[in-house]
Amino acid sequence: MKRIIIALLCIFSTLFVTGLILQGNPWLLLMVLLGGIIGIPMGLSYPFPVITKVVMILGLIVSLISIYFGFKNHNKVIGQIIAVVGILGWFFVGLMGLGTGT
Repeated sequence: MKRIIIALLCIFSTLFVTGLILQGNPWLLLMVLLGGIIGIPMGLSYPFPVITKVVMILGLIVSLISIYFGFKNHNKVIGQIIAVVGILGWFFVGLMGLGTGT
């Protein structure tokens, strides 16, 4: 469990530092966090074509399943990797939804 949190903190701190270096503000980290929180409902409520909505919903389902199995098997390295990939997948789908309103 500690390795999952450490990996996510490393990824988020890398986004924070990269945003500070490239733009002078932590905008990259804020975009990822906003995507994971409010980007999901924005993307699901936006009038995308049906195939895009299906892909987003399938991405969310796969992400939730991988988060579940990753945390269930958090003692194994593969479980930790699956959990981190699932969380990053959730944020990626959220970024797609966040792009509808910005």
